[in-house]
Amino acid sequence: MSLLRSSRLALVALSGLLMAGTTGVALAQPLAMMAAAQGGGGGGRRGGVTLDALTTRLKLTPDQQEKIKPILADRDTQMTALRGDQSASQDDRRAKMMKIRTDTNDKINAVLTPDQQALDQRLRDWRKTESEKLNLPLFFVLSSSTLRNIVLARPQNLTQLKSVHGLGLDKIEKFGPGIIQVCTT
Repeated sequence: MSLLRSSRLALVALSGLLMAGTTGVALAQPLAMMAAAQGGGGGGRRGGVTLDALTTRLKLTPDQQEKIKPILADRDTQMTALRGDQSASQDDRRAKMMKIRTDTNDKINAVLTPDQQALDQRLRDWRKTESEKLNLPLFFVLSSSTLRNIVLARPQNLTQLKSVHGLGLDKIEKFGPGIIQVCTT
């Protein structure tokens, strides 16, 4: 099997996991968080996490919470409707889900302060450079939700970076110094 084919298979498998909501990535969790915050969802793959958990993890201000809550509610509604739509092909549903996630990220990023937005852009530029160096997709370096967690935590050293949700020790070892450099400049 060629390296390209192996990479594509791995990418498809990872995409499937992300869409199924089985990863611990913060980006995959807002649907469950909103359902739990609104009194719905009681565990399982898409339930049981509260908006309070998201607030704690991302260090959202009360103002940011109020602005983000309807964004996530809208995303929840759209994703639920899309999951129930069996008339579209799996590829079409996947593309629409990715569009919903992208739109949600854009709306959440608009809630960030100007300093947070500037750091977010610097981190995205850094991630693009790293992904090009490694010849990997952007999300293999860091997911958008992990970038957002870094922006909100704004770590100043590797110890603080370890507390950012979405980063394991392997990513911190590989990318930590670069992330800290971006956050401190």
